Amino acid sequence: MVGVPHQITKPLLQKTRPAARARWVKDQGRAIAVLIGGSNGAYEYDRETITRLVHAIRQLAAEGWTVLVSTSRRSEPTILHHLLELKDDRIVIWDRSGENPYRDFLAAADAFLVAKDSITMNCEALASGRPVFSFDLTRIQSDKLQKFERFHDDMMNGLGLTRPFEGKIYEYPFEYPNESLRIAKIVKEEIQQAR
Repeated sequence: MVGVPHQITKPLLQKTRPAARARWVKDQGRAIAVLIGGSNGAYEYDRETITRLVHAIRQLAAEGWTVLVSTSRRSEPTILHHLLELKDDRIVIWDRSGENPYRDFLAAADAFLVAKDSITMNCEALASGRPVFSFDLTRIQSDKLQKFERFHDDMMNGLGLTRPFEGKIYEYPFEYPNESLRIAKIVKEEIQQAR
């Protein structure tokens, strides 16, 4: 299996894309979703990591991207505090009030910058068929780190689905399999054979 099963599909994102872009991308230019989790025993959002993240977001906005930033339930309050200090019309940060725009951000984005602490967010972003760049975090030496690093190595080097974030966003070819459909088909075939 590639990644983890989830409910995000390319057709779903394509269907909601026009409305999401109208709502979140004011000039209808390039948009990038920045998806942020939280410290998890494998990675840590320390001061240096948060500083690099804020710098990357500022740089993307300066390059003309509309930057759609979503944190998760795991995000430490200090992460959101630093993000909310970013004052730029090109940066949209969900402040955790109101309805979560996560799916809208997935639909509206032309590319993704995803923190390495979440496997699910990486897989959901890949389902869009658009470029996904992995943002490195401070590592915590552990068995959990090894699991996450194997996943990211497989996504980048084994399958060519993601790229490391090195300051630039660019197009690259890839085909992300719809694993949920593939697994459902296998289960259905197994059930039919068992009858």
